[in-house]
Amino acid sequence: MWNRLDRSKRLLNCIFASGLIYYLTYLSTYQLTEYFEFTHSTSWIYLPSGIRMMLVLVLTGCGAFGVALGTFAIECLIIHSGDLTYNLITSLVAGGSAYLGWVVSQRIFKLKCDLHELTARQLLGICVVFAIVCPLSHQLWFWFYGHTRDFWPSFLVMSIGDFGGCIVVLAVIQFTLKVFRSGQTEMDISVLLGSLPL
Repeated sequence: MWNRLDRSKRLLNCIFASGLIYYLTYLSTYQLTEYFEFTHSTSWIYLPSGIRMMLVLVLTGCGAFGVALGTFAIECLIIHSGDLTYNLITSLVAGGSAYLGWVVSQRIFKLKCDLHELTARQLLGICVVFAIVCPLSHQLWFWFYGHTRDFWPSFLVMSIGDFGGCIVVLAVIQFTLKVFRSGQTEMDISVLLGSLPL
């Protein structure tokens, strides 16, 4: 029984930490996102998309729940949308689409559970998958709710923004690895991801 409680506590901590990371990433890039905004919640560059992808790749379901929690906090505390139903559904779309992106990526690229031996080509493909699945889900919801009139242009811009955000985050991680490994054997992002516990 204690093991189940400990496991539940770890899962909740993981979800909360993921949500906090996603929220803080959005908060720290809020001005940039607003500056490049095309339509409602659609930006030409969206750095949190890369964090969303990494959270779900590394933490799968916990990461997806964390993204949903972080999105709910963003909608309520930063965007100040007064519509609780809209905020809740937007949060579920954010977390659910990220998880769907992971499922699709796993099936297409035959990812191992520990992400060991993940190649640069696979990472690029995963970025493309997330840059299609997440914006498509969001834009369908925004269109249904009446926040998007130009569905296809908004989807295209959001896809570009999400793809760019994923690439920037991967580049920052790659650069950080290069800086901190001085004198060590060469290691890339796939080694880092493969060494993280799921």
